[in-house]
Amino acid sequence: MQHKNKTFSPYPNYLCRKALRFVFNTVKFDDPYMACLVYDSYLWNLGIMREYARDHNIDEMAYILSIRDTLLKSFNVHDYEYK
Repeated sequence: MQHKNKTFSPYPNYLCRKALRFVFNTVKFDDPYMACLVYDSYLWNLGIMREYARDHNIDEMAYILSIRDTLLKSFNVHDYEYK
């Protein structure tokens, strides 16, 4: 079994969680239950996503913020309009 050298994140965990919350606050789901479900899924997998970003030399924060673009490609997710 091979062990990878662990690389450490330049971002604290709370900041990445806050960035993920920001992403979800800037989009609107048609179904509020689905919004909670998808958010929880991303939150549960945040550590794995951060590790993936580090392993592939991607900035973790940019990777988290790019989730917004991915969400907006879904037919039931819309850009949140501030009023």
